[in-house]
Amino acid sequence: MYKDIKREYNINIKEMLPENPKEIMVAIHGFAGDKESSAISMVAEELMKQDIGVIALDLPGHGASEVDGDYLTLDNCLADIRFTLDYAKENFKDAKISLFATSFGAYLTLLLLTRYGNEYNKVVLRCPAIRMDKIFEDEILVGTMDEFKEKGYVIVGYERELKVNYSYFEELCDNQILRDFDAKCDNILIIHGDEDTTAPIKDAYDFKEKFGVKMNVVEGADHRFKKPGELEKVVNHTLNFINDIA
Repeated sequence: MYKDIKREYNINIKEMLPENPKEIMVAIHGFAGDKESSAISMVAEELMKQDIGVIALDLPGHGASEVDGDYLTLDNCLADIRFTLDYAKENFKDAKISLFATSFGAYLTLLLLTRYGNEYNKVVLRCPAIRMDKIFEDEILVGTMDEFKEKGYVIVGYERELKVNYSYFEELCDNQILRDFDAKCDNILIIHGDEDTTAPIKDAYDFKEKFGVKMNVVEGADHRFKKPGELEKVVNHTLNFINDIA
């Protein structure tokens, strides 16, 4: 079920819900992705069998978002996620609230926990973009950094073209997860592929060693988890973590 929830602009969400959800997992896609992510859909399909619902949102400038890339700031991304979380809490008062986030969405989630606290049941991070500034520069940026800075923006994206302002990149540089993260960690799980060259697994290991989070490694998986059986492993690790199965 699709709907818009109103902040200062509409946030487009997709609800995948059982009849009486005991838990709601808010799902956050990666950079230049959207709420139709195959990983989100597959996780939601299995979670609903256990009376757990999923609410996925489109970040500013992504998917069906009604705003363009000028609204792509860390503050707007975090505000949209918080607004969606508040929507879940208000509409499913008896349900626990958890988070499932991929890559850039996982970076945002770690910022969210640092700024506003970790009050959630479970937090699952798939291939988190721990060093998002470096990932943007090395993997996403079209052209040179000097051109980007001089022009003030760049157009990137896949299904939807996305204008990214240079000020957004400066925000990424100013918000370093390994340096700044500060929240409880006992309810956080990282799922990462050991052949991920976009969000290097070394960064995830560095985060794990520094903060003591749980981590499951999927052998042979790259950043997109597209080979047969890889997303199924993400689903299984997520379900086991939610159900407290080692």
